[in-house]
Amino acid sequence: MILYPKRFAFVALLISFITISFWTGSRYPALNQKAMMAESASVADTIAAFPILEVKDEFPMWKKIAYTTVNWANDNKKGMTFGVIIGGLFLTLFNYLQFRQKGNKMLKTFYGFLLGSPLGVCVNCAAPVFKGVLQSKQAELAFAMMISSPTMNMVVLTMLFSLFPFYMAVTKTLFVLIVIFAGVPLISTLLGADHQLKDWLKLEKEDVNLGQNCDVKHREPYGEAIFGFLKDIFRNIKFIIVRTVPLMLVAGFLGSVVSHLVSLDTIMAGGGIGVVLLVAAVGLFLPVPVAFDIILVNALFTAGMAPNLTLILLCTLGIYSSYSFMITWQSASKQWATGLSAVIFLMAVALGLTGDQLHRVFYLEPNIEAYKTMRGAPEAVVMEEDEILVEEQEPAKPLIFQSVWQKGNVIVEGAPFQVKTNQEGRFARSEGQFFGLREGFAYGIRDYPDPFWIGRGTGSGDFNGDGWQDVAFGSDTGIKLYRNVGGLFEKVLLTVKTSRYRVYSVAFIDWNNDGWLDLFFTTYLKGNFVIYNKNGVFSSELEPVPNNKGILTVSPSFGDFDRNGFPDIYNANMALGIVTGFHHYGPGRQNSITFNHGDRYQEAPLDQVDGESMASLVSDFNQDGWLDIYVNNDFTVPDYLYFGKSGGLALASRDAMAKMKSPFFSMSIDSGDLNNDGTMDYVSSGTIETAKFLADQREIDGVPYKDYSIFKNDESWCESIQEAGFRQRCLADRKLNKRINLKQKPKLDVAECSKIKESADREDCLLAVMWMIVTSNQPVDNCQEKFGFDQTIREVCDLHKARKAPLARDLFQQYMAQEDKAHIYLGDGHGSFRAMPVAHPGGWTWSMKIADLDNDGWLDIFNAEGAVREGQFGFNVLLHNQEGKGFEQRQFSWGMVDDFGMFSFSYIDFDHDGDLDIIANSAVGPVRLYENRLNNNNRLAVMVNQKTGNYYGLHSKIQITTGSGRTYLREIKAGGGYQSFDAPIAYFGLGEDEQIQKIVLSIPGREAIEINEKLPANQLYRISIQ
Repeated sequence: MILYPKRFAFVALLISFITISFWTGSRYPALNQKAMMAESASVADTIAAFPILEVKDEFPMWKKIAYTTVNWANDNKKGMTFGVIIGGLFLTLFNYLQFRQKGNKMLKTFYGFLLGSPLGVCVNCAAPVFKGVLQSKQAELAFAMMISSPTMNMVVLTMLFSLFPFYMAVTKTLFVLIVIFAGVPLISTLLGADHQLKDWLKLEKEDVNLGQNCDVKHREPYGEAIFGFLKDIFRNIKFIIVRTVPLMLVAGFLGSVVSHLVSLDTIMAGGGIGVVLLVAAVGLFLPVPVAFDIILVNALFTAGMAPNLTLILLCTLGIYSSYSFMITWQSASKQWATGLSAVIFLMAVALGLTGDQLHRVFYLEPNIEAYKTMRGAPEAVVMEEDEILVEEQEPAKPLIFQSVWQKGNVIVEGAPFQVKTNQEGRFARSEGQFFGLREGFAYGIRDYPDPFWIGRGTGSGDFNGDGWQDVAFGSDTGIKLYRNVGGLFEKVLLTVKTSRYRVYSVAFIDWNNDGWLDLFFTTYLKGNFVIYNKNGVFSSELEPVPNNKGILTVSPSFGDFDRNGFPDIYNANMALGIVTGFHHYGPGRQNSITFNHGDRYQEAPLDQVDGESMASLVSDFNQDGWLDIYVNNDFTVPDYLYFGKSGGLALASRDAMAKMKSPFFSMSIDSGDLNNDGTMDYVSSGTIETAKFLADQREIDGVPYKDYSIFKNDESWCESIQEAGFRQRCLADRKLNKRINLKQKPKLDVAECSKIKESADREDCLLAVMWMIVTSNQPVDNCQEKFGFDQTIREVCDLHKARKAPLARDLFQQYMAQEDKAHIYLGDGHGSFRAMPVAHPGGWTWSMKIADLDNDGWLDIFNAEGAVREGQFGFNVLLHNQEGKGFEQRQFSWGMVDDFGMFSFSYIDFDHDGDLDIIANSAVGPVRLYENRLNNNNRLAVMVNQKTGNYYGLHSKIQITTGSGRTYLREIKAGGGYQSFDAPIAYFGLGEDEQIQKIVLSIPGREAIEINEKLPANQLYRISIQ
């Protein structure tokens, strides 16, 4: 019976208005935002979805707990405010009603379910509402409302079913329904009808209850009703605040403590009943925000958490918490608090003990059987296109060098650059086929999994000795080699068969020190090789080069470490990318140095904890004459910097590198003198969260940051491709990426591939999906038994099985700290560095390399960016050097933006006009060629020919002094960037200087050579040492 009709109507209207406003203005937009966050499979804090304070690994424990508590409170403030207000309003509303104490328990539970499901507030925010609803003296209704609110609203359910395997989503839903419709009535029945709840007694004692025991309707005028209802509301909201907010803060603090004290490594490693009990207890305890259970568990499952532990957390997080327990104990009774906890805990433990079996029966086995059924003929044999004969073009006219200086055994010769005619203030972007560069990587859906989607390499160098720089690309079908014919290219067909290899890095290196650039390349699972070049013709045999039995040397770097005249190689090895990136692995990923003794090799594995090494650079960072090594590691392991010395290498400690940090997902490294002070500086970058940096910049090179963040990934980029074959492939790949959802690894299903009509694409899809299913789940014990029918899947099963325990971040406290940003560090010449601020928009940086692109005398930085996966981010970024004081972005005004996933590139003067152009091995589109048409500033280039060893002068430092007295420093390197290799030539921009007056050449292991001679600009100079 309604005791106060007018007041009841006022409160009901107010509840409706506030609830609808909360849903439309805050809750559901926030849930949609969380749904997008869940797709990224990452979290920024342990129990907060949108942290306002960054919790760093190096923080002391008290600071981590304090920051997380603040972040949790901020995350919950809107929901808690709503919960307190609605709780007070429900307390008031039910004050105006008189309920029958007896009734059908299941029906009351059902009404509570209907009341709670659309509310969409978290388990913490539902607690104050629960306290208010308890005024109805319908315990089943109140508990059903509290449990259903955070778990059963449509947005959360949609996230659940879209992100997790169907059986997991059904299990979670059934778990909640069983707790509500079986657990709640069962506890109520066991406690009996006479069981009194604490709040019923307190409300009566404090006279908050207006008329539960009165059978008379109160008739009152509207004015008195309004005044009365407002007075009741404020009194009841105050009651809710006093009774719930202090406990909320205590729960947030305790949740922060537990979330940091319980080792994530222990949970990720899995284990027996002890870990099951621990995870169930933690899941039941943590007071997470609404939908954060979905976000967090998706991230953990994607990172490799066992299915049984995934099910435990999925079902316990968000349904109940330490805060709910305290409110239940305070408001209802200790019997209800412990009973509900026991029901949820025991059900979770049961799931933990059966979860792996459920996953095998309802997910893995059906996918394996579907793969066998849908898979067509065995993998096709790649046609050996090397056997196809084509008519060769006339060779280009060799450059003519003339002697300009000689002293003793040192000769300097010069060859003038071509006259530059185009000065448009930007780069001219072209499709490679118009210059003869028809084939590069050619990404397909088969390349979606790690480590296949990470691109293929680009290398340049003059292999036939005519002075024109040639190009080679890595691809899934071997090396694509092109000879430069006077600024155009023609394909060169190697007599050795490489098309059976997935080729990653490819570099022109004089491996045997005979003055001819050989071809070095790395492969997936097949090892590294060199193809020797004799007088401009490549051998018909491959020579294996050891790499410590690495799975993949993705970005090696070269240098003569032992100074015997032959280049050695630093093997930056990786395994399976994100699949193994958070775990120890072992020999297949351990980095090493392969020493080249001319007639034999010697391997030297490095002892540090191995990571997924994406890039490396050999360079003399501290300018002591010994070669140093920088290694970019993806995921948990930080970057390493080794300083060379006479007795070997020494890994720099965190104390020595106190001012230096590396990116979390480090991908690229390069060095150069950025401020023209005569010392080497360096830049490092990787995959960087875009949103974190865009909003601070307002506009980027004249483009509003909001436009920058969305200006990508549409099919108009494909339509702009002029060559029909590339255009169709680009459109097909993008449509496939949208039709087949490969982003959510936990929910992969080979049946999705049946959507593809084309048989070849369908086979590629099946292989990619099955690969990701195998690597996204716990390793299989007997790979031959499970996958013996498919060699490729069996291989990756074996590699996945070799994965070891998760990596603990505290292993790396003594090494370089990590920070999610691009880094520029200026060196002092003695091994110390200081940071230079840089405005970088973030994105998926692959290769980041240094060069003076506008020939003004200051080194610029170009970032090859982008990703082939649907929805990923990043345009190329060009950082223009502002005379050593900082950098400004110029990617739009200089014509550098693209949307085809540029993984690697080479700085190359392909037209021999003296400025550096860019040739890139893009993924979805054609090969990209950026012709430099910025200006006609003076320029100069220097190459070294050393007949006594180290023929091309690797790691020589070349310092020139111009006619106006300016000095510039360059180093000849063979490494850096990401799978990107340039010709062994040093390029200098001179601005308005028309001549140089001095060259100082410093070659490792010998005295510096000074050339005091006025030499005109705009020439390529060759320094020969007899």
